[in-house]
Amino acid sequence: MRKFVKLYNTIEEYVADVLMVVAIFLVFISILMRYVFKAAIPWADEVYTIIFAWAMTLGYSVTARDNEHIMIDVADMFIKSKTVLKILDVFSKICTILFSLILCYYGYLAALQQHSMGRVTPTLLIPRYIVYAIIPYTGLVLTIRYVVKLVNIFKNWKNDTAESTVPAEVKEDQL
Repeated sequence: MRKFVKLYNTIEEYVADVLMVVAIFLVFISILMRYVFKAAIPWADEVYTIIFAWAMTLGYSVTARDNEHIMIDVADMFIKSKTVLKILDVFSKICTILFSLILCYYGYLAALQQHSMGRVTPTLLIPRYIVYAIIPYTGLVLTIRYVVKLVNIFKNWKNDTAESTVPAEVKEDQL
């Protein structure tokens, strides 16, 4: 199982990075063509918007895995009790799991609606449900990641530090 998780994490990060590079390259080429050569690439805006959205959502999963997302840590400065901090961490993870489940559910409904309506993108005629499919996928992956984080908090409850303060390199068993 650990090999699968490690492989998945590597592939996810690689795909997010490649998509971001491709999106930036397409934006650069599109701007260059439009303003230097006075010849627009009609499909470029559509493609880099889709690619950028996919890269960002995959990147969110990677940052969640590595605890690199933006956090408000003002409670850490004022609350000295490790138990209270752990309870707040548990509450935070539960809220994130609920948000991720909502994202998964409504993303699925949105993709399903696009499929049933037969909608396609204007230039390349890509089915919109494919574009929308990243939303429920991200919700599912984030739900799994945060459930694992929550389980790890309870497994390590007796330790002195809260789970969120442990460096990402230490937690190799996370999805």
